[in-house]
Parts: sequence; structure tokens; C-alpha cells
Amino acid sequence: MNLNNYMLLFQKIFSKRNYIYTLMAFKRREFHKEENCLNCGYPLVGPYCGHCGQKAFLHKDSFWHMVVHFVGDYFHYDNKFWRTIKTLFTKPGVVTLEFNEGKRGKYLNPIQLYIFVTTVFFLSRFSFSVDRDSEVITKPKLNKADSVSSRNKRNDIIIDLGAWRTQYKTNQAYDSAQLALPPARRDHFFKTFIIHRVLTVENETSEQTSERAISYFKRNIPKLFFVLLPLFAFFLKVLYRRRSLYYVDHLIFSIHFHIVCFLLILLFFILAGVVSMDGFDDMLSLAFIFGIGIYLFMALRKVYHSSVVVTLMKQFILFCMYLFSLLLVLTVMFIFALLL
Repeated sequence: MNLNNYMLLFQKIFSKRNYIYTLMAFKRREFHKEENCLNCGYPLVGPYCGHCGQKAFLHKDSFWHMVVHFVGDYFHYDNKFWRTIKTLFTKPGVVTLEFNEGKRGKYLNPIQLYIFVTTVFFLSRFSFSVDRDSEVITKPKLNKADSVSSRNKRNDIIIDLGAWRTQYKTNQAYDSAQLALPPARRDHFFKTFIIHRVLTVENETSEQTSERAISYFKRNIPKLFFVLLPLFAFFLKVLYRRRSLYYVDHLIFSIHFHIVCFLLILLFFILAGVVSMDGFDDMLSLAFIFGIGIYLFMALRKVYHSSVVVTLMKQFILFCMYLFSLLLVLTVMFIFALLL
């Protein structure tokens, strides 16, 4: 190869590099001003960074634009949200099965979906409660004898639950007696706390105690389900311990199942609030219970590949274990509602 051929080859390479550099400069002018990505520093060509995927053109978003962008990400027709919800209801167990098999690109992350659904559920549920509580309801006044009997009954419950009993009727009298004693003879912190709570409840009216307990339950219902959710997965792990599945796989099933339950309960409240017909709530409750049972049966069959008889037996055992855990957690919450 002579010198002229080398010169022609060099000219082609040089002209091609110039063309590439010119194209890169044009693309930068078209999509952004920066030459490097603001996130990772990689050279930019086109509307997205070739290394981290961040958009090349960044602008200051208004509040309304952020809201619209958030809603659009969740509720776009072709988005993962609608695909996940549709598959959850039309094909029980398929989302869990495919997610555990690694087919996760087309479905929304279970924890992200659970947080979103529970947030919408509790906000909607509490708004329904506020609307119902705002209605004026006249209640007959209790006479003195009824009030005294109700108070005595409540005191009996507190005595049965309390670990210690004191002769004092108020917290002020108890504290005064404790201060009069030497430090070595005073009650310890836990006993003092229990006696304070018992005396507080005994000096409350029935309405005050009920309102405080209901308020405590409303504040801690999300925590209740955060406790029951891993328990449900643990029960599945025990019942299907021969399956080669990790605890996280059962937890994904539990999350998807509770998402369906929350959405069905939300639909139940909406229909109950819209339709005013005698016996409609009872019919709706019965349909909800049967619907949840059938859905759980189909989901268990799909994910764990067990026979009809085995699935029914394990579903019944799972229901009993879950119900016992629910009653136990509610009992603990009731005790804390009285003591805190």
C-alpha cells in the first residue's frame, strides 16, 4: 500500500470522526445543554444517558406537573399498575407465581403496590367514618342506676386485668402516698404505670373510655395488618414446608392476597354507602366472605400446585390459624388501648 492509499484511508477516518462529533454536538443542542450527564458524568448523546438512563433534559417541575406525572405513572393504561391489578383479579395466583419465577418486568413491585393500596384504603375508610360520625344521632340518656351499674361492670374488668390493686381512688392520692414513703419502699416504675392507668380508666365515663379505645384502634389498624401480613406468610411456610420455596416467596403471596382483600373491602364500603336497601349489607358481607374464600382457594391451587382436597384442608387450617392470630392481636391491642 503506497502513501496515497494511506492518505485516503486517513481522510475517510478523519471525516467520519468529524461527522460523529458534529452529530453528537447537534444531538446535545437538540436535547440538552450539558455535554455530560448530571447524574453520572457519562457523555450524553440523545435524550437519555447511555449509562444510567436519566433524561438528558432536566427542568424545574411545577407542583401540578409533579402531581400529574405521579398519577400518570400509576394510572396509565399500559402501565404496570393496571396490568397487575387486572391479573390479580382475573387470574388468581398468576402474579405471585410469575413474580417468584423471575417474570417481574411487567408487574408492579408488591411492596410498592401494597403501600399505595393500603394508603388509599385507609384514607377512604376514615373519610367514610368521618361522614357517618358527622351525622347527628340522638341517644337516650341513661339514668343514674344504669350509669352506676355500667361503671361497676367496667371496674370489675379492670380489677381482673390489673396485676395489683390499691386502696386509693385517684392518681393524686396515690402519688401523695408514694411521696410520703422512703425511696426504698416506693412502688417500681411498672407497677406505678399500671396503677395510674387503672385509676385513670376507673375515673372515666363509659363514653370517654370507648372514644379513647376507638381512637387507638383507628390509629393502629395499619400496624395490625403489618403484623398479620408476615404471620400469614409464616403459616403458608409451615403448611407448605415440603415445597422448595423461601419465606419471601410466601410473603409475596401474602402481600398479593391482602391487596385483593383491601380492594374488595373498599368496594364493599363504596357499595354499602351507595345502595340503601334492607338486608343489602348482609348479602354483600356474605358475597365478600365467599368471594375471598374462592379466590384464596384458586390462588393456592395455582401457586402451590396441590390437589383440590389438600388445598381445601390447608385452606381451612390456614383460616383457623389466621383467625386465632387476629383475635390474639386484637386482644393485645384492646389491652394497650386501655393502658396507653
